[in-house]
Amino acid sequence: MWEYLIVRGSGVIFSVVMGTLAASPIMATPEPVAIGALLEASTTLLVDDKATELAQFLNSREDMGKQLDRTLSISLPQSMKQVSDFGIYETEYPGLIAAVVAALKPVMLKAYDDKMPLLWANASKIYREEFSPAELDQLVAFYKSPVGIRFITSMDAAVKSQGEPSGEVAAAKKKIDAAAINKTNQQMSAADKLAIFRFENSSLGPKLVTVGPRISKAVLDWDFYFIDEQKKKFLAVRQSAISEFIAKADAAKQTVNVTPSAVAPTNP
Repeated sequence: MWEYLIVRGSGVIFSVVMGTLAASPIMATPEPVAIGALLEASTTLLVDDKATELAQFLNSREDMGKQLDRTLSISLPQSMKQVSDFGIYETEYPGLIAAVVAALKPVMLKAYDDKMPLLWANASKIYREEFSPAELDQLVAFYKSPVGIRFITSMDAAVKSQGEPSGEVAAAKKKIDAAAINKTNQQMSAADKLAIFRFENSSLGPKLVTVGPRISKAVLDWDFYFIDEQKKKFLAVRQSAISEFIAKADAAKQTVNVTPSAVAPTNP
C-alpha cells in the first residue's frame, strides 16, 4: 500500500544501461526533443524552493550513483549474456563482458551524474504543478523526518536484499518491488506504521497516487536520454574495450600455440 509514497525513480532508473548497451547497435535509443531542450535549460530551471528540495532529496547524486554502480556491476553483465550475442562472444573470449563493463563504468557514472539537474528539473516541475506550497512543505517535512527517512531506508534496503533482476527484467522487478514492500511493512514499528498511515490518508494521499505515474514517466524519459556526444563516447569506449581485449586474447593464444624451435644438439 506504500508504493506511491516514494515518488522518486528507484524502479526504472538505469534501464538504458541494461537494455541499450547490451543490444546491438547500442545507439538505437530515441531522443525525446522535449527532454533534450529541457536538458540544456535544466540548470536555470532549478529554483531554490521546496519542490527542488524534495526532488534533490529523493533523487540524490549519492543514491543514484550507488544504484547505477550496482546495476553496472551485477545486472549489466547478466543482461549482456542473455539478451545479446555477447554470450557467444564470452564463450570464445572469457572475460570480455567484464572488460567492457569495467571500461564503460566510469563513463556511465559520469554521464548520469552530469544529467542529474535534468531529473531534478523534471521532478520539481511536476511537484509544483501538483502540490501547493503548503503541501510541499508537508512533503519535505515528512520525507526528512525520522519516520520518513527510516521508511525510505528500509524500502531501499529491502529492494537491495532481493538482488538485481535478470532475464525478463521488468517482470522480475515488479516481483522484487512487491517483496520489498512486504518486507518493509514487516520491519516498520507500530509507531512508524501509524505515522505513515496518517500521512497516506491525509489530503496528500490521493495526490501522491496521481503523481507517482507522472514521476515514473519523467524518470523513464530521463533514464533513456543522452546527448549525441555521450552516445558516441559510450560506443567508442565499448568498441575500444572489445578490440583491445580480443587483440590481447588472440596474441596470448598465438604465444601458447607457437611450437618451440628445435635446439641443435651440441657436440660433447
